[in-house]
Amino acid sequence: MKLLCFLLLFALFSCNHEPQPKTFADLSEKELSNLKAELLDSMRAEIFDRHIMVNEDTTRLGSLGCIPIEMRNVLLVRVNDLNQVMIRGEIGANISETVYEYYKANKKENDPTNNFPMYTRINREFIKAQIEQIKEEIESIKKARLKADILSFKESQLKEWETKLIVLNVIKKSELLQPHFQTAIHLQYNPKVTASKSIQDSVLLGYFRLRNDDAKLYFGKEYLELFFECRALKSALKLNAIKTTSPIQVVDFPNLKKYKIAMVVETPEPPMFLPNPTPPPSPETEKSD
Repeated sequence: MKLLCFLLLFALFSCNHEPQPKTFADLSEKELSNLKAELLDSMRAEIFDRHIMVNEDTTRLGSLGCIPIEMRNVLLVRVNDLNQVMIRGEIGANISETVYEYYKANKKENDPTNNFPMYTRINREFIKAQIEQIKEEIESIKKARLKADILSFKESQLKEWETKLIVLNVIKKSELLQPHFQTAIHLQYNPKVTASKSIQDSVLLGYFRLRNDDAKLYFGKEYLELFFECRALKSALKLNAIKTTSPIQVVDFPNLKKYKIAMVVETPEPPMFLPNPTPPPSPETEKSD
């Protein structure tokens, strides 16, 4: 009898003293390093998600031709066969730092005189108006029985604006701040010489800093901690909000089979810097495929 009581008490004690899951503060240096690597891998996937999105949108609207891109909206990162980096004429530029500063330049206030991307600031009323307008356009398209591609494009637009409204509710701000939709980091390098992961990581670390700033601003914690908590709670709302406020806008040309939007051509670099650059696919090449 005494043994039975002891076992029951032991079982009750054990149930009430289960080991608690680790908090972010409990993580070791190695665990933090592994967590950051996991986060960077998830951010890397966003590069290729963007490739798919660009291809789908340009395929739907192919008949409209190329969309002009302002010079300020493109940051061209070139790496030659000696692994030398050139960005906007500067050899040896730090990729992560340059990406971070590129986006930060106009984030507080747009300056039309500089050569950096502008930011849009939209409020709840404007977003709701866009949603209603697109819904009406979708109904008109359905009634007119227009091409499915046009309907699909409008539906993707509707989803995008509905996401903006959700994000505004999550960050609890009166306005949603976003970089211009055309903004992009263009990567040109020889994948036989420079590992894709290496240059992608350099770019992503710049985005990591931007998202870290946003995580602190909107949620009062670092981006890595937010990733840890959202994963534990199995909720992606806050992470998706950060993805919207600081989207990864990268065009990795060596890993991109089709990219139909016009590429901005900067002042040609000296031939000795990029003897064998990897050019974006031409329209003629795409047609032959």
